[in-house]
Amino acid sequence: MISFIFKFSFYFTISYAILCYPLKNGTIFQNLYSFTHPVTKEIYKETSGDVNKIINKTKKISKKLFTNSFPKKDHLKSLNKETSKKTNIVMEPEEAYTDQEREMLEKILTN
Repeated sequence: MISFIFKFSFYFTISYAILCYPLKNGTIFQNLYSFTHPVTKEIYKETSGDVNKIINKTKKISKKLFTNSFPKKDHLKSLNKETSKKTNIVMEPEEAYTDQEREMLEKILTN
């Protein structure tokens, strides 16, 4: 990783130094810029419209994806949950406990 950063910095510095070399009409970079500016301006104009269309389509698709990802609420299940929360049903044991069993259960619950 460090060697990558070192190589990148080295090559960037060399490229910058070469492009800043002065000529008659300015630096090499200025001469290249004056030559490539009309072409790059035209390329940018053509591609910017396409890129915006693609971004808008992607936004629409992602909105559809996320709006359809949540299941619709089931009203019957929600009603059942609400009614079960409201009513506290106490279940009576099927068998009756003897006095000795009751005392043992009370000891267990109090400890």
